[in-house]
Amino acid sequence: MKLIIVCPPLAGNGGIETVLVKFVNFFSKKYDVSIILVNDPKNKVWLKQIDSHVQININNFTKLQKIKFLMKLFVQGKKDDTFIILKTSYVQLACLIRKCFLKKYKVISWIHFYINKNQATKLKNADQNWAISSNIKQSLLEAKIPSEKIKLIFNPVSKNNKLSLPKDDKFKINLVYIGRIQYLGQKNLQELLHAVKILKNVKLDIYGSGEQEDINLCKRFCDINNLNDRIIWHGWFKDPWKELKYSPSAIVLTSKIEGFPMVILESLSRGIPVLVSRFEGYEDIVIENENGMTYSVGNLQMLVSQVKKLESKKFDANSIQSSIERFYDKKYYSKLDKILNNINQK
Repeated sequence: MKLIIVCPPLAGNGGIETVLVKFVNFFSKKYDVSIILVNDPKNKVWLKQIDSHVQININNFTKLQKIKFLMKLFVQGKKDDTFIILKTSYVQLACLIRKCFLKKYKVISWIHFYINKNQATKLKNADQNWAISSNIKQSLLEAKIPSEKIKLIFNPVSKNNKLSLPKDDKFKINLVYIGRIQYLGQKNLQELLHAVKILKNVKLDIYGSGEQEDINLCKRFCDINNLNDRIIWHGWFKDPWKELKYSPSAIVLTSKIEGFPMVILESLSRGIPVLVSRFEGYEDIVIENENGMTYSVGNLQMLVSQVKKLESKKFDANSIQSSIERFYDKKYYSKLDKILNNINQK
């Protein structure tokens, strides 16, 4: 079986890339694996982590060129090809061409962001749909996709050593944000910045990059409110965990919406608790007061209250790591390999 992974445009420094590297490196030992990129990522560091056996096809298409390329790709698809596609419209196109040209290849959807019922209808003709969260699975079911064509697989994470760092005695609470910088968008950083403004004994370290406009808005907020001594902007790092100097009270995420945020799993795998917004699907990972705490998006008072609790709240690092046992690589890939074997036999 040949696995052909067709990706949407990628920036090169997000959770999707992290998962892709793990996936292709594992399955390239057993299958012929290739990756199709319809854009040329700004950040190519992740591509260097991919096994040399994996063929990587990088393009930089206009919209029309992209459609022509994908049509040709699917028309040339062979019987033993399995297309694993990460964008709803690409899945729809692959299924349409398969029907029109009487092709025999398999189509699997693997969507890494939240989709609603209307978007999910584009996936109804796929042989199988991999849902990375319960809320994505629910959207697929609401789109009348049969449950037997849906596999709730989540995402994998490696079990890391517990983080062992000193505490920053200058502050009672040390928060860390790792991710894309967005002031008012999906990541909703303005809510986190307002909470830090209210709480005087909190320090926030921010690792990540984003559009310059968003970065400017965030930094302007810090300038106006004299927060530059408590909110530190570190920029993007390939491995931000190695850059931490002090033990975090929690990794924090204030997103309005998420698919399956890898930063939460990566934090818990190191025994670090999380403080996250109650985006749809957060229950798949976060167990209240066992591996983290949550708050309702838009409820600044609740966010502030939860941050305050971190000063006295005691989490057990071993319990935090054990809480995500089902997501660790060995169990995850054993399950996914069985799924691929079953679809190949049909």
